[in-house]
Amino acid sequence: MLYNREIAYRSNEIKAKILGITEVQRLHLRLIELATFNKFNGKKVVKDLLNHTDLWMECLMDRGSRRAGNMGILIKLRDIFLNLNNVDTLYLIPKRGKEEELKKLTKFWKADEIFLVDGEMSGKLMGGYPSFRKTGILRLWWD
Repeated sequence: MLYNREIAYRSNEIKAKILGITEVQRLHLRLIELATFNKFNGKKVVKDLLNHTDLWMECLMDRGSRRAGNMGILIKLRDIFLNLNNVDTLYLIPKRGKEEELKKLTKFWKADEIFLVDGEMSGKLMGGYPSFRKTGILRLWWD
């Protein structure tokens, strides 16, 4: 018999396949689901993202807090054996012209900070890819 958690995961996995989301993106979405902590609800975030694929192109979650600094990757490594995905910052690339709609959706996720990096800066942060210069990066952080 499947537990509710497994049913929810399989449901999101099937929906992602139907929507044509890449395998790498599906893996990142699964990691986001596993990252539930404090006010962050990974399952809700993934469900909302899958229900609103018209608003975003790519997403991933990592440790980007100011307090973790360069030690963030080692904190994640430390917690793998505990089956924890120790992350605190979600990065989303909105579809062009959908930045404000995506920002409205993210307000339901109870992030402590929501910040939109403008198109020119986001292009530089992503290695100068010209296609990203006209869109921003939406950064959400949870304490």
